[in-house]
Amino acid sequence: MTNASTNEAAGQTIHETMVSCIEEDRAVKASIIEMLPDDFVGQMKEHLEEEKALYKKYKNNAELPEGEYERVVAGRIFEVLNYLEYQKKLFDNISLGTPEWERAEDIMFVSATLCKIARYPDQYGLKEIDIRARIPDGVYTGITKEGNFHVYALAEAKLGALGESAFKQIRFSGSRTTMANIVEAVQRQIDTVAPEDLNPEIAQLAKVLKDRKMEVKWDTDAKGNKTPRMGLEVLVPTRGASVFDEGVLLGNTMSAADFANLEKQQRVKLKTSCFNTADVHKMTKRVMELL
Repeated sequence: MTNASTNEAAGQTIHETMVSCIEEDRAVKASIIEMLPDDFVGQMKEHLEEEKALYKKYKNNAELPEGEYERVVAGRIFEVLNYLEYQKKLFDNISLGTPEWERAEDIMFVSATLCKIARYPDQYGLKEIDIRARIPDGVYTGITKEGNFHVYALAEAKLGALGESAFKQIRFSGSRTTMANIVEAVQRQIDTVAPEDLNPEIAQLAKVLKDRKMEVKWDTDAKGNKTPRMGLEVLVPTRGASVFDEGVLLGNTMSAADFANLEKQQRVKLKTSCFNTADVHKMTKRVMELL
């Protein structure tokens, strides 16, 4: 059953259903929830199926345990809410039809396309990209003074406490290096492949870019190791408890001091969402009922 018919039966739109799950700061959160697509529940179902397929691909044909379904959906809901919060801030205080609005639309399109390519690089002719455990949850794109697009930061949405898994994505050998390689590989395709031979979505990306380029800036240390000049925002829900997991992080605990060191050395920032864990868990329960 689709979310539209389910919500009709319940007498609520998906937006009303989700708003009913929140308690604090309702006005701010409701303005973001109103941006959810009408087929939001259908998209969550598709995401769950995609995650099951990826799990099977990278876990030697094993099935994703049914007990993990709710966790997967909760994580995706939190990612989407943070993406919409970013989108809202990008379009706030600019008027429809202005050059600023067109610029914001181009930025959102480039960001969304790169995020999708990062999830399934082999479908875009990028079979050399290894994405295991390194798929970013969001891509923040800007336009340089020269008019080119650059990914200035990635987002990693972490609904649970930060621990070893988070560290693997946060460090430079994680999602940022993967994204830098994807940006350069896609730009090479646009530069060298005839438009009619490009993947349709990359061809559309080329049309949005026009005569502009996507670029990556790299830093090189004294040993010759290259790291992308790209930040990372670790998005966590509003919560009373610590966001840090007292579990193992390369043999040590993931403490606030450990994270402060990452912030200093690897351009990592901790950012708190306007949504709390209770909001997300209540929304997840409702979505799971509608799937």
